[in-house]
Amino acid sequence: MIDVTRRSLAVFAVLGLAAAAGAQEEGGLVEKRARLGLPADESVLCAKCHEGHVGPAREGEEFVHAPVEQGRCLSCHNPHASRHGSLLTGDLRGLCFTCHADFPQRLESPFVHSPAAEGQCTSCHNPHRSELARGLQAEGMDLCGKCHQDLVAATENEEGTVHGPFMMGDCLACHDPHAGQGEGNVVAEGAELCGQCHDLEDEDLSEQHLGAPLAELDCTSCHTPHHSPNATLIRTLEHPPFEELACDMCHDTEAEDARTTLDEPPDLCFTCHDDVTKVPNQVVAHAPAEEGMCLACHTPHASDQQALLAAKPREVCLSCHDEIKQRAEASTASHLSYNDGNCVGCHTPHASAQPKLIRASIIGTCAVCHEGHSNLQMRSHPMGEDVIDPRNGLPVDCLSCHDPHGTQHAFFLRDDPRRDLCVSCHDVLQ
Repeated sequence: MIDVTRRSLAVFAVLGLAAAAGAQEEGGLVEKRARLGLPADESVLCAKCHEGHVGPAREGEEFVHAPVEQGRCLSCHNPHASRHGSLLTGDLRGLCFTCHADFPQRLESPFVHSPAAEGQCTSCHNPHRSELARGLQAEGMDLCGKCHQDLVAATENEEGTVHGPFMMGDCLACHDPHAGQGEGNVVAEGAELCGQCHDLEDEDLSEQHLGAPLAELDCTSCHTPHHSPNATLIRTLEHPPFEELACDMCHDTEAEDARTTLDEPPDLCFTCHDDVTKVPNQVVAHAPAEEGMCLACHTPHASDQQALLAAKPREVCLSCHDEIKQRAEASTASHLSYNDGNCVGCHTPHASAQPKLIRASIIGTCAVCHEGHSNLQMRSHPMGEDVIDPRNGLPVDCLSCHDPHGTQHAFFLRDDPRRDLCVSCHDVLQ
């Protein structure tokens, strides 16, 4: 008991000294300002030029940032010089987190809104005052549409179907503006999100899905959450049996669970798609295709991507090829930065007569985009069957010098072109 009392007294003593020191420092600051002929209140001085920035909320204002209301301009700004814009005392992200201390933990989610991740707080919030709650620059689509302009165009399209919350600009009904629980920063995933508005126990709704348990389905595998040219927000491209409501082509409609299929992939898929792995003189088959894992890449009902891919080609491929993703992210130059990282531009997704599932010879594949280099007279370096790479004894091709997935050098060069790249083959001492 005595020990606890002593410790309590010690804490109070420290707090008392700190308060006294703070008061003394504040008092010294006031005296210093007086000696320099400056007003004791910093906001009075700042307001001489920045009129209207400080003070309590005015008529029509929903938000005033606490430091602004309290006239504490110097809590964010340096009055003389700074390495940061607007004379801020630190980088914007770190400065905001000084007070909003819960945000670093919130942003540990794998699904973070880009402005929040990059510390661009003022792209959405006004740091001083606003007519809107939370200091927002605008609301709904007026705010989100500044970046998501493609979605603005969708709301103006009179054809097709538009999701109600999306049409009303109520983006936050589904999305968290900082960090969410799933792709797109959604506030919940799958049917859990949709069930916040739609009754997943509704018999009519269940009947439209052949009596399938709606709470166990991923609604967005068939429906787009924003806008679709199709009725009931079905995604742009539909699997023909799905589009024609010929569910019995794939499903056992007499089964207790409507998800029961007549057979398992790939046999079910090969009923129609029996040519998938039939490539003449094929050297390699893509593992998912070879193992019949059709649904690893494709969705069986509807998609916004060609060939009913479950996502954009880049996203589908990188979901397995993590080493390529890591290399690209760590590289200065990478093919994944171009053409939206369309892997199938160079690789065939099922089987190929070329190594690494390349669509044609390496030179021929590269020449599809780099047409000038397919002309022997225009090449800057000899290539082809008659030019042998001394490092591996193979013919020199584009990949002898370039790595298409990523490097630290321009043009995806494997080494520094000023010397190191060349001397890897050309011995300068000979």
